[in-house]
Order: sequence, then C-alpha cells, then structure tokens
Amino acid sequence: MALNAASSALHLNLPSTSGRTPSLVTVHPSVLAQILDHQSRKPAEQPRVIGTLLGVRSSETGSTGSSSEIEIRNCFALPHVETDKEVAVDMEYHRSMMNLLGSGREVLVGWYSSSPDITPYSALIQNFFDGETGSSTPAVHLTFDTNLSQENVDSSLSVKAYVAREVGSAPKPENAVFLPIPCSVKYQLTEKAGLDLLTPNLASADSQSAQTSQPPLQTLSQSIAALTQNLTQIQSYVREVTSGSRQADPEVGRYLLEAVGRWKSENGGAAAGDDEDGAAEEGVKKGLQDTLSVSYLSALIRTQAELSARLNLLA
Repeated sequence: MALNAASSALHLNLPSTSGRTPSLVTVHPSVLAQILDHQSRKPAEQPRVIGTLLGVRSSETGSTGSSSEIEIRNCFALPHVETDKEVAVDMEYHRSMMNLLGSGREVLVGWYSSSPDITPYSALIQNFFDGETGSSTPAVHLTFDTNLSQENVDSSLSVKAYVAREVGSAPKPENAVFLPIPCSVKYQLTEKAGLDLLTPNLASADSQSAQTSQPPLQTLSQSIAALTQNLTQIQSYVREVTSGSRQADPEVGRYLLEAVGRWKSENGGAAAGDDEDGAAEEGVKKGLQDTLSVSYLSALIRTQAELSARLNLLA
C-alpha cells in the first residue's frame, strides 16, 4: 500500500470556456488523512463519503498563456445520502462550515469522494460546487481510492483530480464529462518523518495488520536507530569512494553536500571542529532531556490522579 505521489493521467486541452482550468493540483497529506478518517466512520450501507476541499489558488502567465495551480490544504466532511434512486447533500451545512472555515486565506476549491468511480450523481454534485466556486474558477473533483481489497492490484491509495464540462447540444447538469488534470501529493521534507511513523509497515508483507501507537521514548529510540543505520551506510560509501574501490556518483555527492549544509544552517552555523561537534551533541542532549521531562511529568500526574481517586474512595 503506497501513496500515489503523482498522477499518470494524460492532461488534455479542455474546450475554451470562461473559466480557467487548473494546470496542476497538489494535495497535502493531512487532507488524505482526514478523508481516510471520514471513510472509516461511514455507515456500512453508504457506498462512499464526500466532502468539501479548501485550498489556495495561484496564477501565473507564461508563453502558452495563463494557467493556475491549486494547492489543497484542508477539507471537511459533508453529510449526504446516496441511494440507487436519488442523492441528497446537506447544502446548508456546507455553507455554515464555509462561513466558519473559509474566512482566511484558504478558499473553496472543490470536493472529494472516497471512491475512484465517477457516477451519474457525481455530475449533479459537481454542478453544485461549480456554482459555489463561480464560473471563472471551476471546482476540482478529487477521487481517493480507499479500496484495499484484492481488486486493487497495486495496493495503492490512488489520488486523481478532475474538472467537469457539460456536453450535448442542450447542456444539462447531469450531462457532463470529467476530464483528468495532473495531481500529486505534496509534503515538506520535515513532514516525511511523520508520514513514516504513520505508515511503518507499508513495505512489509503483512501490511493489512493494525498498528498501535508507541510511547514517545520508543519512537525516539527507533528514529535514532534508523538515523544511525543511515549514517553507517554513508560512512561506508565515503570510505569506499576515497579508497578507490568504488566509483563516485556525483548525484550522491550533491545530496550529501546539501544534507551537511542544511545541518549546519539548522544549528546556527557552528564553528568547525570540536565546537561544531559539541554544539550538535548539546542539541541532541537538550532534546532528549525535554522528552524525558515530559515523560516524567506525565507519569507523575497519572500517579497523582490514581492516588487522589483511591483517597476519595477511602473518605
């Protein structure tokens, strides 16, 4: 099971309309986590869940004309009922939540579905969101394949984005074609560690087993062990290159130089030699002391609460 970081969909040139079609859609991992949480709470008889997407639109003008990019940063669940005969969406709830959450920089950009299938009802829901975003900015429909059954061959959480266009001589809301646009999952390097902790067994054979949360000290110990292993591999590679037993790879060298430069900048540009090593070691010690202090205070509060409860029983 893996996140499909980039869509392989063919980007088609859409018919000319008054709206500006996005050239790229990026999704923050926290949005996918919220969709998965919404999917896990849905009734068994409901085929999918839907919700509203919030994000930021950015425009740029190039040699081929104007284009826009959409960064999806947030979302919220939207109550709806979907049967074989009808679909009902709580529009008042949507507008109330938009008044609450849409007052900042993030604006309405579209809606999501926890199913990869585009049904006839999808066109009706899309028509509602197109009306909410306005004619100049078409709404984006994000599909998230949460089905991890045997039918899902590559066991991937596929993420795709679409925009809709009405077709026919007499266009109607239910007569629309969904055209794919490029979509990718975007995260910072500092956020990758959190994703690795949330998905620790993706590469294992038993990827369907549930994972329980670990204590902070155990998580810190595992992170340090993984870091130590990576540093050992780097040292082995550098020794082999300097001894001439292995051919140097310029790309690996650039990555190592970038990593060392980032470490120096994050530690305030410490001086070379013993001063730099001492500053780095001092930073690690302070972080460990903070973790131990939090763990000790948590245990102390828990003990005090248990003692207070027992004294109340004796009173």
